[in-house]
Amino acid sequence: TIQAQYFSENTYSRDERLRYILMKILLAEQEIDLWEIEDELFVSRTTLELDIKSIKTLFLTFYPGIKLYRDNGKISAFGTEFSIRYLLSKLLLADYDSPRGVLLTPGAFYDRDRFYHILSRAAACLESRGVTMNDDSIAKLAAYLMVTESRIQSGKYVTVLEQDQEMPEQSIAELAEYLFQTILTADAVS
Repeated sequence: TIQAQYFSENTYSRDERLRYILMKILLAEQEIDLWEIEDELFVSRTTLELDIKSIKTLFLTFYPGIKLYRDNGKISAFGTEFSIRYLLSKLLLADYDSPRGVLLTPGAFYDRDRFYHILSRAAACLESRGVTMNDDSIAKLAAYLMVTESRIQSGKYVTVLEQDQEMPEQSIAELAEYLFQTILTADAVS
């Protein structure tokens, strides 16, 4: 399967397993069978249970807008679209080599070429507007735009701001709209 290509060896670090499980659960359209995850990662149920416990703690501590649900040997995650997009962006950039500008995250979940395309378009758009950002910030922006595009294509929309969120400054909101329209909408048309 595509996910099997995520790893190049049959042994994985704990961090790699957690990132894989998180990406798989957050991107899934339906519940995932725990046996499927065990099989893909070549881990025991005990190891998987420990990883799931870590993910629950992560959600409770840092991403309270996302909840993990388990039922009859299956697992899924639900939460605010803002929280899911933010976490997916962070996971995508977990293995970003900033000095070289290289995305090392395996391409099982996202298209690397698409990331680089969005990255170069974002840099050009920012430059055309006289906005200066460091390379890491542009990579974070590109990752978020790529996740946003993927989520919209999957029918996952943000319709209203949550109560605890404030509207960004007008200039930031205008720049965000410009980037979205220039990079993602223009690509959809072409």
